Amino acid sequence: MAADRPLAVVFWSRFCAPAVAVLPAVQATAHRLAARGVSLVLVADESPSAEAREFLRQKGVEIPVFFDSRREAAVAFRNWGTPAHYLVDARGRIRFEDVGRVEDLVLQAAVVGGP
Repeated sequence: MAADRPLAVVFWSRFCAPAVAVLPAVQATAHRLAARGVSLVLVADESPSAEAREFLRQKGVEIPVFFDSRREAAVAFRNWGTPAHYLVDARGRIRFEDVGRVEDLVLQAAVVGGP
């Protein structure tokens, strides 16, 4: 993440059908954000494992994945479900939180200060 750019954070679980269904949109949104210099990270609600990594590989996930096995990120964001996404500004403040369309992160990043 560039210090002067927002960061998109998507909470996700391979055990949640709606979260799995949104993966292609998350990947496409990550590419659109990257073209604008904004990073997106996927936060998985489990420990890293060969099974989880293989699942993500099979789904074609190319974005960074943080395995939140101790739920520290979930607690910090006050997130209790998946899928959910957040837009954090360059100062580390959560500016948007949503369980709606992940594609909205592109517009939210522009509003917060992305190019």
